[in-house]
Amino acid sequence: MPFLNNAIKQQNHLGTHQMNRRKKIKDVYDKRMKQANLKVNPKKAKPKYISKAEREKIAAEAATQTTDIETVETTTTEEQAKKDA
Repeated sequence: MPFLNNAIKQQNHLGTHQMNRRKKIKDVYDKRMKQANLKVNPKKAKPKYISKAEREKIAAEAATQTTDIETVETTTTEEQAKKDA
């Protein structure tokens, strides 16, 4: 009988080993699929980092654009005033 018990233990061990192998393969597959899905569809799309120098440059450009718009508006209102007079 000890031989029979030993054979049953080995058979059970092989069965669990195969289940564990399948589970590990499935876990690796699921992990890779999850990573691929996150890469394609990120949950939070963090904005790209903009350095302090770039932010100052953008702010300077915006300031020059607003002054350009103001000068264009003042010249058009002055031209309209001349036409009306």
